[in-house]
Amino acid sequence: MDPSTVPLHTVRVGDPDADDVVVCEVRGEIDVSNVAELHTGLADAFARGRAVVVDLSLVHFFASAGIRALFDACADHLPDRPMTVVTGPGVRTILRICGLSSVAPCLPDREAAARACRDALSALRD
Repeated sequence: MDPSTVPLHTVRVGDPDADDVVVCEVRGEIDVSNVAELHTGLADAFARGRAVVVDLSLVHFFASAGIRALFDACADHLPDRPMTVVTGPGVRTILRICGLSSVAPCLPDREAAARACRDALSALRD
């Protein structure tokens, strides 16, 4: 494969699961040049489901523009629309330092993140 055709990033939004949790999967590098795609992906995910898992486990560079996009999503949708974040080695430390985990749970895998979303949805119904 020609390296010039490989995208530096991808943002994919899946279909809601049975509990109305949607996964927004982000890969590669997120910076000011492509953060609009992340904003669009997050908006699409929240439009499709009641809760969103943002999977950043395959992101290896996450600039401040990406962090701002996550905080914006939290401000726009929490607490009525839960959001969790799957972290990986490329983002774990920066998300901890910037304090995102005090707003949205940052968890090590999709299963734990989806479970946390379902628990939050259940608490909202009670």
